[in-house]
This record gives sequence, structure tokens and C-alpha cells, in this order.
Amino acid sequence: MLDENEKHLKASDPEIAIAQWREQLRACGIKSPQTLDELEMHLREAIEELTSLGMTEQQAFEEALQRLGKPECLIAEFNKIGGFKKIQTMKTPVRFFSLTGWLIPTAVAGIYFSRWITEIVIPTLKGGDFDRLYDSYNVAYLHATMWAILIAFAWVATIALWFAKKQIVAKG
Repeated sequence: MLDENEKHLKASDPEIAIAQWREQLRACGIKSPQTLDELEMHLREAIEELTSLGMTEQQAFEEALQRLGKPECLIAEFNKIGGFKKIQTMKTPVRFFSLTGWLIPTAVAGIYFSRWITEIVIPTLKGGDFDRLYDSYNVAYLHATMWAILIAFAWVATIALWFAKKQIVAKG
């Protein structure tokens, strides 16, 4: 039922057998922890399903291994769909910042706009002199708000175009 490479996986403790199986996958070239975790999750789900049908843990483990396939087959399948290339994490702070940096100018826009409302608009509605209030703060709140919004929009547009270009290249 099991080939020579899989016979040593017959450990009495299923956790040890799963750890050995992960090591086999790693030795065959599956290095990504996320990929290994996902494959382990599928293995555990299959084992759980098979034990609920009456198999022993060892039988369920062996059957689940056969269902998932040999490590070489898994690697071939992942390579067909580009699975190893598609799994990406926030590997660097630069990447994280490139995806979330638009939040900074958006927050700045929110701060300047709320200050404009609280320091100029509301006092004007309560009877204050708009021109005097506007001149007294010496800050162009609406200009700062608009520039921050434009920067945030440009940031998001650049990231969207970058992702679109990556999708076209990946499909092409």
C-alpha cells in the first residue's frame, strides 16, 4: 500500500507521522511554511473524516496520504498552477508600506478636514466672522485636505495598476 519512502511514516503517534511527512515534503522541495500548513490541514481533515467512518488512525493516515498523493506529485501539481509562486507574504516592511501607505495621507486628510470643520465652519455657523477665523489660523485646511486625498488616490491607483500588471504577466 505504501512505497519505500512512506513506510517509515508508520509511527504509532499520528503527530510524529505527520511531522515526518512534513519533513519529507520539505526534503522534496516544498519549503513554504504556508504551503506545508495548508497541506497538513488537508491531511488532518482527511484523517478526521476517515476515522469518523470507522478507520483506525493509522489506516486513516495511510488512506489520507494516498488521497493527497506523493510529494513528487504534489510538487508537479503546484508547479502546473504556479502554486509556489503565488503564495506570498509580507516579507519586508517596504512591501507592507507599499500596500498600506495610502492610509497615512488619508488620515492626514481626515485630520485637516475635521480641524477645518471644528475651527472654522462651526464657529462661523455660531455667528463668527469666517474671513477673520480663516485668516487667524493661517492654515489652508482645504488645500491640505485635497492634496492628501490626491496623494492617497495616486497611491491606491499605482498599487492597483501594479497588481493588474502582475495578473496580466502571470496569465500571459
